[in-house]
Amino acid sequence: MTSCERTARLYRSRRGMMFGVCQGIADWRGINAGYVRLTLVVLTVFTGFFPFGLLYLLAAFFLPLEPVHKERDFYRRSHIKRGFYDLRQEFDDLSTRFNRMNRPSTGSGTERDWDRRFNNS
Repeated sequence: MTSCERTARLYRSRRGMMFGVCQGIADWRGINAGYVRLTLVVLTVFTGFFPFGLLYLLAAFFLPLEPVHKERDFYRRSHIKRGFYDLRQEFDDLSTRFNRMNRPSTGSGTERDWDRRFNNS
């Protein structure tokens, strides 16, 4: 997931620096995490620890951790065309692998010899 791609829910990110709160907010709003971190530091310095430092710690404690990669990809497929496209890609990959397995061997002479022995017996 890129830093500018929005998520549907607010989670603590697994890719965060400390607790993942700023990265999670950045992913949720679709902005760069550096801006969120800079804003938090500036507000904490100018207002003191009480409002923003405490809110950060509460968010670190109460926000759920983002789902693992496969779950996140599943939930991100909410757009129907994207889901069909991904399904078609997986089907094409499987089809290619299956056709490759059924293709007769065109390798070296020993491979052809083994194939001929196996198929004739």
